[in-house]
Amino acid sequence: MSAGTLTLTNNSAAVSGAGTSFTTDLAGGDFIVVTVGGIPYTLPVKSVESGAALTLVSNFTGPTQAGAAWSAVPRVALNMVTAALVTQSAEALRGLNYDKQNWQQIFSNPATATFKLPDGSSFTGPSWKYLSDNMATKSGGAVPVNQGGTGSTTASGARTNLDLGDSATMSVGTVAGTVAAGDDSRFGTVNNKTGGTITSKVTINDKLVTNGGTPGTYETALASPGYKQPPVNDSSATSAVFGNSFEYSNGSGFALTTGFGAVGNGTSAWPSTVLMQAANNVAYGARIWTFSMSTGDLICNGFGNQGGSYIFTKAAMSARELKNDIKYNDGLRSYENVKKLSPCTFIYKDDKKGRTRRGVIAQDIREIDEEYVKEVPNRLDGTSLLALDTNVLLLDTMLALNYVIKQLENTQKELTGLKNSFVQP
Repeated sequence: MSAGTLTLTNNSAAVSGAGTSFTTDLAGGDFIVVTVGGIPYTLPVKSVESGAALTLVSNFTGPTQAGAAWSAVPRVALNMVTAALVTQSAEALRGLNYDKQNWQQIFSNPATATFKLPDGSSFTGPSWKYLSDNMATKSGGAVPVNQGGTGSTTASGARTNLDLGDSATMSVGTVAGTVAAGDDSRFGTVNNKTGGTITSKVTINDKLVTNGGTPGTYETALASPGYKQPPVNDSSATSAVFGNSFEYSNGSGFALTTGFGAVGNGTSAWPSTVLMQAANNVAYGARIWTFSMSTGDLICNGFGNQGGSYIFTKAAMSARELKNDIKYNDGLRSYENVKKLSPCTFIYKDDKKGRTRRGVIAQDIREIDEEYVKEVPNRLDGTSLLALDTNVLLLDTMLALNYVIKQLENTQKELTGLKNSFVQP
């Protein structure tokens, strides 16, 4: 905006200013721009009388207005706008003329044509007339296959040249001699299909039924099961692999996920088979049941709301046929071991009822005989716990009792003999 304000009078060419410098900002032939009553006016200046007075070329036709803001527009600025408009119009017309000439060449030139662009550049290429005339003379009107055509003027000849076979002329159907449509029901089933590999996830909404395997020895049945997952190589030798898992929910917030698989025990030990139960995706705890390949033990590790770890007792085979180097003894060693036991009472940390129990501490009896305990790995946190080997403890207790019974019987015999020696004749 220019300095000061203007006062314009309806039907008058005289304009007065307040705080203006007309003699500096304007000259005859320049323009002033002012907005009166929301309408912009561009008014040409006839003469400048002073810094606060000027005369318009024609009378002001708008309403009388005082204190109006204004802008001075030099004549040269408007001339530049007009000149630019003329230049741009000339360029547009030149482009239209070029387009007209180019289209004429595309349709009429018998060979190559030169096409001009508005920026003065040009390029050459074949005209449409040239292409049309050229294709009409190809092999009796047919464009060869190696040039993008069919090489024939008949449908059957085109199919032959393009190696389409006879499928292009078959009707849609489900019997021999027909082709399948996109909505063919056979596409919705794998019935009677054989072989192949599925490389992405498959969702089955109904039951999955496999063949029943091959009856025979255990080895034969294991090699030919109804369902089998290929080997999975675990480079860490400590990870778990599940071959089957599923979730059951009773609809009342109790969702149990069950998984069956295997877990590694390092590179120098056999893996173990595992059965895992997870309560609401382990939010309410889980249990891992481990079947040891090397020891035959069954171990249960629990955490969270399903706490408690256990190892289950095995009934050991004790037949003579299974043993070597059998040596009988009096059971004194078992007696001495049992004497060393340290009885105690205790409360399990995960026993919410806080019940007092009687027994022994595994670390204590390991000091007596290492065969009395087993080290049980915890699959959930990587630690291990000691469990009592009740088979060994039971047999040592039986042998100690046997020893005590025999000692008691011998003592009774000695007492009887002493009593008889004191009997008066």
